[in-house]
Amino acid sequence: MGKTELVDAVADRMQSTKKDAAHAVDNVLATIQETLSDGEAVNVVGFGKFSTAWYDETTREMFGETKVIPARTVVRFKPGKTLRDAVNS
Repeated sequence: MGKTELVDAVADRMQSTKKDAAHAVDNVLATIQETLSDGEAVNVVGFGKFSTAWYDETTREMFGETKVIPARTVVRFKPGKTLRDAVNS
């Protein structure tokens, strides 16, 4: 499902226009992005937890040459029990 299909599904559930649904989806995603950028986690009970993790710079041996992998922050997602149960049923 892409963003367009997500907006369509939200519009159907909200019994609203696609414009209003797109606005809602955009605002939710922007809020999650801003919160993670500030170093805070986003916990949606029953759905899951978005968080960040820091990885230090490291080196890897790849195909006979050494590559430097820069330090970075990555986004993690841990699904909640309700979501896990829904997917596994």
